[in-house]
Amino acid sequence: MAPSVDFLAPALVAAADLQAIVGFPDTAIMGMAIARWCGRRTPTDLSPDDLAELDLPDLVAAMRPGSSPQACVDRLRRAALARKPRHAGQDIPRIEVLSGLGEAKD
Repeated sequence: MAPSVDFLAPALVAAADLQAIVGFPDTAIMGMAIARWCGRRTPTDLSPDDLAELDLPDLVAAMRPGSSPQACVDRLRRAALARKPRHAGQDIPRIEVLSGLGEAKD
């Protein structure tokens, strides 16, 4: 299993008996998966931002035996936040206002 066939060796792809392309789940599908896993109601506060930049191992790691739906959502949310660029925001100057260092500054 790989996120893209491009990550696999050509011999492995050629030898495969089956190729399945699975799209990334949206909030509705992930909510249903959490509800089924936990055996309880679907979480209501799952947002697209909670799934942003996550991959399959992140989704699997968020769902643990005995967890509540909210605990699963909280884990997804923390994982998505951890994947966000740390320096994203207003405090970074735009490239056109940067002047350079040393000789490049002159």
